[in-house]
Amino acid sequence: MKNKLHTAGRILYEDGPVSLLSSVQDFFSIRASSYPANIMASRIFWNAINNTEFRTRIASETFSYTEGGEFEINESNSKRDLPDEIQSYCRTYSASPLVASVLQDAIINDSSVVLTKDGRLISESIGHSKYALYKRIRRKIRESPVKSIPNLRTDTYADLIPEATAQVELGFFMIRSGSYFHWVTEFLPNLRALQVYETTTGNTPAILVEKDPPDWILEYFKIAGYENSVKPLPSSTISAKQLILPPRRIRIGRNYNPCPRDLVWVRDYFTERVPDITNSYGSRIYISRNDAENRQVVNESELVNELEKRGFESIELSDLSVSEQIDIFRDVDFVVGAHGAGFTNTIFADSTSIFELFPEKGVRHFYYCLAQQLDFDYDFSICPQTTNGDLLVDVETVVERVDDFVKASR
Repeated sequence: MKNKLHTAGRILYEDGPVSLLSSVQDFFSIRASSYPANIMASRIFWNAINNTEFRTRIASETFSYTEGGEFEINESNSKRDLPDEIQSYCRTYSASPLVASVLQDAIINDSSVVLTKDGRLISESIGHSKYALYKRIRRKIRESPVKSIPNLRTDTYADLIPEATAQVELGFFMIRSGSYFHWVTEFLPNLRALQVYETTTGNTPAILVEKDPPDWILEYFKIAGYENSVKPLPSSTISAKQLILPPRRIRIGRNYNPCPRDLVWVRDYFTERVPDITNSYGSRIYISRNDAENRQVVNESELVNELEKRGFESIELSDLSVSEQIDIFRDVDFVVGAHGAGFTNTIFADSTSIFELFPEKGVRHFYYCLAQQLDFDYDFSICPQTTNGDLLVDVETVVERVDDFVKASR
């Protein structure tokens, strides 16, 4: 309660009563939508079509496109004791072979949800995650409470979305949910399914992506040679006479399912297709978050000044194309920066070392686990936060650790 009052006081002092009122409304809006969203998610998810039913009774055909394997994430790659937020992911994982399914008469919503023609949810489209469904429903309730609340007892997600207003004959599902990290590690590996389908059938489906995709999604398809096949959804809900739906391995939460083979395939496939680009960056980089809305480093100039003495160069990734980022990271030896999606690009390196700066209330497992899968060296530092969530780095300690890290990696 103290923290909430402190935050309210800061907003009132810095931004005035109008901003405070808006923040209070947002807070209660989230609270008010959480309970009904949880009820709806439970009912819809209970009625959803799971893996076994989908492949044995619902899908018109299935095909395998990559093997599985067993992999262990352990503590051996850490320079110091891992925090609980990362430690809880240290165990042995068994990744099943990936099998794509073809669904007849599918309904596709821009929230990355796939339904059968009678409105049942294909749980594979949301990564078999009830929490992912809950988040989508809560957002829809907040956007349109009058329409959504009467459907509190619904068993189908179809009651929460508009009817389909367009149709495709043959579609391949690549509608993103999540950040850049999820796109690269969970969605791009599924291009293997597209390649197998094309080779086997001789047909080229429309690649279905979100209604207004960011430029970097389109650039990835251009690099892959599929720019002419990409079809952003023309409306929020469409139907497909045939939909190819590949599963994806989830990289966060309870359904976490890592597989190094997926990451290696993305690295090899895209680095082979990006030509060498003359860039001014060396093999040691610091990823700045000056171009981000959160988790900026308050005393970044002091940190960068010390890192520059050690051969590091500061970059803002939003200034660079996907091809430029791939070209930079495939040759990088050391990467330092505050936790953020920019570290995803280390996937394109054959060998590198990651030093991650965490906010004390935002430690995440993403890049330690990625480093384990790709056999990268890894170290981290947990930093205190300002009232707005930015990081205050202990420059002397971090630089000492970076020095030790560089020496140990030679």
